[in-house]
Amino acid sequence: MNGFPGMGNFDPTKMDPAQMKQMLNLFSGMSDDQIKNTMKMMGIDMDPSIIRQFVDKLKNADDATLNQFKEQYSKGKVNMNSFSKHSKSEQKAKDAKKLIDENKLNEAIELCDKEINELKDLKTDDQKEKDEVNKILGELYDMKTLARYTTQDLDLCIKECQEANEKCPSFKVYNRLGTCFFKKGRHVKARDAFTKAKELFPNEKDEIADKYLKMALEEIENY
Repeated sequence: MNGFPGMGNFDPTKMDPAQMKQMLNLFSGMSDDQIKNTMKMMGIDMDPSIIRQFVDKLKNADDATLNQFKEQYSKGKVNMNSFSKHSKSEQKAKDAKKLIDENKLNEAIELCDKEINELKDLKTDDQKEKDEVNKILGELYDMKTLARYTTQDLDLCIKECQEANEKCPSFKVYNRLGTCFFKKGRHVKARDAFTKAKELFPNEKDEIADKYLKMALEEIENY
């Protein structure tokens, strides 16, 4: 195996730990434009966010860890294609948030849907990779349902929140589901969603959701 997929002759297995650290330190101090220009000089066309993800994974590693990485990579045990794909998806969740802030809601939803479809059926036996994918999926579902909620299409938001929680349960999405139910006057369903969020994620807090839950319980009691 020669080099990273899509990265030409850029081969970390030919570097000693000192050289790898020098490379990692070099990239960690660069802006995105500087990274992009440097990679172009090396004949590599790659999104700077992928390089940043790679740097973040290894920049604080000791010599033993770097040597272990080199050994795993030389044996084909490091799936850098998947690694690159995940870092791109993570960036897409951030891009979706920016689109929401700009009120480009349909664009945000389309962006999230595309990335979700690429990740949701991923097959891997690596638990760390599964955890990473689930984390990114959670962020994408959060942004998608936030964009949908902002359109005020509550019925569709309810449907999409339920679908999201079936595939990747999320504290924020359960609370968003509860908020939609509350605004539709379905107070029992709202209570159930808010309560489920607390049950699944006992360490998470949301004061606004707590207020909606309190109001839902009052409506149920007064019914």
